[in-house]
Amino acid sequence: AGMVMRALGKRPIPAKRPVAAVTLAPPSVFEWEAIGPDVSYEFVLKDEAGNTLFSRVLQENKLSLPENIAIDAGAAYRWSVSTRDVNGASYSSAYTFRVANSDTRTEYDNFFPRDTATVAERVAFAAWLESKGLSDEAGKYWAALSKRYGFAETRK
Repeated sequence: AGMVMRALGKRPIPAKRPVAAVTLAPPSVFEWEAIGPDVSYEFVLKDEAGNTLFSRVLQENKLSLPENIAIDAGAAYRWSVSTRDVNGASYSSAYTFRVANSDTRTEYDNFFPRDTATVAERVAFAAWLESKGLSDEAGKYWAALSKRYGFAETRK
């Protein structure tokens, strides 16, 4: 799972996406829980050396990265969002992620269940996704399994 860091006296801002420690593709959209109406958020994306790649102040709780911002496979990144609500309370959170390297991507392609896969093979694949830190992908896959086979999804 992604790592959350908080400063003392500040309340967290829960992430909606990306939340996984590893993603299959570079995220183009970052989203977090809204704190309230009439709030401005400061979004910052940094590389593993701590260099700021992109920052913006915005009114929405969702940001689409410009196409010119390059996210490299295998590299680690940190994104943060901070704000103050209308009462002056501070909110801030930071999350880390990396994009799967070519080896993980090849494993994903090799292990992805084919149309003839059994339920057990599909469940094993979802568990493999989680073991690789691909929890966003695993969540989507577990939800699809739940819908396809009619069993209750109990993981979060």
